[in-house]
Amino acid sequence: MRGVSAATEAGRRLIALAAASLGRKSGQAVVVGLLVAVLAGNVALRVAIDDARDGQGSGTAALESASTRIPVMLSYDFRTFDAHVDLAVGNTTGEFADEMRATLTQQIKPDVEARRVVNQVQVASAGVVKSSDDSVTVLMLMTQVTQAGAEAPVTGGVRVLATMKNTDDGWLVSGLEPI
Repeated sequence: MRGVSAATEAGRRLIALAAASLGRKSGQAVVVGLLVAVLAGNVALRVAIDDARDGQGSGTAALESASTRIPVMLSYDFRTFDAHVDLAVGNTTGEFADEMRATLTQQIKPDVEARRVVNQVQVASAGVVKSSDDSVTVLMLMTQVTQAGAEAPVTGGVRVLATMKNTDDGWLVSGLEPI
C-alpha cells in the first residue's frame, strides 16, 4: 500500500500547488476537481490491488489442488483400474468428468489391462498461467514412470495445461490438455 499512500500525497501536493497558483474562486473549482480525480484514482488503485491479491489467493489454492489431484488422476495400476476410474473422475467437474470417464474406460482401460501397465506420475514443477476468482489455468511439468508387464520401466516427461474450477467441493479439474 506504500504506492497508494505516495499517490495520495502527490495528489495533495498537486492540489495545493493548483490552489496557490490560481485565483480564489477558479482555484477552488480546480482544487475540487483535482481532489475528486485523485480520490477516484485512489479508489481504483485500491480495487486493482485487492483484485490482484484475490487472484493470487485463487491461483495458490488452485495450484495446490492441481498438484495433488492431477498426479492421482494420471497414475494407475492395471490391477485396480476400475477403482482408479472412480477416483480420477472424482477429481473433475463439469463436462470434463464425463469425458474423463469415457476416455479412461473406452480408450485407456483395454490397453492398460492387456499390457499390464502400471503408471506413476509425480509433479516436477507447476505454475499458474492465468487466474480469476473461479477459474485458474496451471502449467504442470511432471515425471512419468511407466512399466508394462515384465518390461523395464520407461521414464519420461509429461506437460499439461490444467484448468481448475472453483466448486463447492474445492478446486477441481475442468480440463486437461497435454502440450
